Amino acid sequence: MNIKSVKKLASYNRVGGSLANFNKVFGSRVVGNLKAVDLENYQDDRETQGAAPATIDMEISIAKTMVNKAFDNDLVDGRTVKAFRRIKRKLKRGSNARERTLSIEEYLRLVDASQEHFQAILVIAYNTGMRRGELLNLKWSDIDREKGFIRLSAQETKEGKPKSIPMNHFVREVLEGLPRHIHHDYVFTYKGEPIGHDFRRSVRTACRKAGIPIASEEPGGFTFHNVRRTAKTNMLRAGIDKALRDTILGHSLKGMDEYYLKPSDEDLRTAMDRYTEWLDDQISKAGESVDQNVDQEAKRGRPK
Repeated sequence: MNIKSVKKLASYNRVGGSLANFNKVFGSRVVGNLKAVDLENYQDDRETQGAAPATIDMEISIAKTMVNKAFDNDLVDGRTVKAFRRIKRKLKRGSNARERTLSIEEYLRLVDASQEHFQAILVIAYNTGMRRGELLNLKWSDIDREKGFIRLSAQETKEGKPKSIPMNHFVREVLEGLPRHIHHDYVFTYKGEPIGHDFRRSVRTACRKAGIPIASEEPGGFTFHNVRRTAKTNMLRAGIDKALRDTILGHSLKGMDEYYLKPSDEDLRTAMDRYTEWLDDQISKAGESVDQNVDQEAKRGRPK
């Protein structure tokens, strides 16, 4: 965890949390003595504790990466590596596909139900499709106010490449309303301190208030990653070209597009403007629908 390249990872806190869980069980063991059956028992025990298959796989995978690193530096022998290579994933390929999206009405309810610190994260995620790690590690120095972009370095993105995300009026309004602290550069804070890697409690609280099912309690329920999927889906519905969608979201361009398409800031700005125009229209229609429903309820309640 003290390696410089690891500390630069956007998922650094998540890596630390996974290793902490692994070390609760194996922290007193000599890693060279671990056998495949030990790791299989760990998987079963974590599943019994309620950990999701994807979480269990991630914990094993991160520990395996550390063991491989130790092997490359002659700190452990091949027997230890073999134990990790024999372990099968708990999650079947393709079974963790996040198919849920948020409707406009659900999004508006969720915004209204959210605490102020989570509300800011939610709005920016919904409008940009940024990943959770990118949001929690976002710094004021990443904000290009003059040109209206969020500029992430290669060290701050999952794909390991720089990313420029145009800001629309929703994002600008949120950022303008956030305090800037003098003892750190992080954008999203709670009680003056960076939020860190975990805001699941805020998600659960907001979902319950908004009447939106949660994935941990109901199959097909909401997870925060659904916000990113929703942003991508909405950009498609707004008619944004795939190459521009992928560039804004940080997906790698495929095939010849990777070599020949180099969207400029102006291209990305135009795409975001089109997406925002579509969003404004959808939010306006959702508001009109709510007003009409309220009017109908009021009429039903009137005495004859």
